[in-house]
Amino acid sequence: HGEIVPGERIGKFCLGSHIDDVKKLIIGDYKIHDKNSGMVEYAARFDMENFTLWFENGVLQQIGVYDGFEDKLGGKIGIGNTLPDIHSMYGSVHKEYDDWLIEGIEGICFELADNDEDEEWDELKAPICAIYVYKKFS
Repeated sequence: HGEIVPGERIGKFCLGSHIDDVKKLIIGDYKIHDKNSGMVEYAARFDMENFTLWFENGVLQQIGVYDGFEDKLGGKIGIGNTLPDIHSMYGSVHKEYDDWLIEGIEGICFELADNDEDEEWDELKAPICAIYVYKKFS
């Protein structure tokens, strides 16, 4: 649990932290998934109950939170909220691939739940199912 700060952190997990320092902060069970690729010397993903941490070269690059995570961006936007909620609090949003971004706020994006039942899926009514914080590009 903890405050969501775009481009910086979620709770006690800060982007840019070394993997060994992050391991000391984790309470409870987690799974580590290692992978090597030609582009990245070392990559790992830590999966916890409603949290995922992604590392490249031993440094925390991205944090994701999911169903059951109760804290919110600005105390108001979290899992279960909708795009109109974001729009009323922060202004315009736009879609990039499967993610939704807030205009003018770098380092955070959202994914919406799709119930896979409705033919006419209404993204304006779909709840946020994932929030990701990542390093700002600028």
